[in-house]
Amino acid sequence: MADVFISYKAERRQAAQHMASVLSAYGYSVWWDYALIAGRDFTRQIENELKAAKVVVVLWCGLSRDSEWVRQEALFAKSRGQAVPVFIEPVDLPFGFQLDHTINLAGWDGAPSDQAALEQLLRELERLTGRAPQPDAHALSALESAWRAAGAPALPALPLGPKLEPHAPPFAAPKQRAFLTSPFAWAVGGLAAAAVATIALWLREAPTSVVPDAAGPESLAVDQTLQTSAAVPPASPQAAPTAAPISAPGATEDAAATSPPRWVSPCVIQPFEIYFAYDRTSLNSEARSALEDALLRARRCEIESVRIIGHDETEASPAYSIGVSERRASAVRDFLVEQGVAAEVISTEARGQHALAVETGPGVREPLNRRATVELQLRLRD
Repeated sequence: MADVFISYKAERRQAAQHMASVLSAYGYSVWWDYALIAGRDFTRQIENELKAAKVVVVLWCGLSRDSEWVRQEALFAKSRGQAVPVFIEPVDLPFGFQLDHTINLAGWDGAPSDQAALEQLLRELERLTGRAPQPDAHALSALESAWRAAGAPALPALPLGPKLEPHAPPFAAPKQRAFLTSPFAWAVGGLAAAAVATIALWLREAPTSVVPDAAGPESLAVDQTLQTSAAVPPASPQAAPTAAPISAPGATEDAAATSPPRWVSPCVIQPFEIYFAYDRTSLNSEARSALEDALLRARRCEIESVRIIGHDETEASPAYSIGVSERRASAVRDFLVEQGVAAEVISTEARGQHALAVETGPGVREPLNRRATVELQLRLRD
């Protein structure tokens, strides 16, 4: 059963699909598509999904306000305190819903990564599911690319689909197949599935903590809550970024894969790692992407301080490693300053071969030790 049930008018199916893809990329499971029902009683499955969902996002528009199905679903969710009404176009709400606080996304341009526009919706999902958004930078980037390739439409501008009768056999009528051949529908639908799979795999493999004393009790408590949620696979405490340890000088010298920063609640981003190639101090594309993702997530918050700790492996001398780790920390600092972070709030530290991520003897190349740890301290804007 899904975290989120999307209630919508059938003709607004592409808008619902785009919304479902976006919410999936932020880490929530979504049920929305009537046409996915096959060989089962239509009404009963809707009822089961509606009752099981933690949140019911109601997409209000000129069509849905006159839909008996949408009104019934919205009324049911409202009676259980699970309704999150959303305007996707300006409309007068039906009697009984006019006093409800309704999130206005009529002016949202549809950009999946626009967290400022989606802030109220994500906040409501966090409140009702008990789980903060877990945005996946790669899934959001892929989804945004598909959205732009389709002309970057806002929700009201997405084309109307055919009316689907509640008890019509799914995929049976030619008018439904016409929708399924839409390039935008295929692109977004496929990316939504990929996003869910990517998020599940990432949450299993991402380390729960980068520096043992870096995360305060509050953020650790939130993270433990996330790990024990039934909707999210628990993270393995021993997991590490995907990379094979290098234990001999002649082995492969590729850098470990940089993991996306983890956003455990608004304005709480766990410390994360940036990895470097052997004897390199410049940022690769993955490192830049991770830093950009952290800044994107921090956009609605005030950056109070940034602490950057450079590290190195044991292959070189301790003195040389200190210099390398200093330059790695400086590379991260310079990139953040280029992105608009005030230089005065950034501090750097070089630890060289101390505090190794993977304990090795001297003279060992280990990609997980070639890193910089980034700690962001944020607060909500006044």
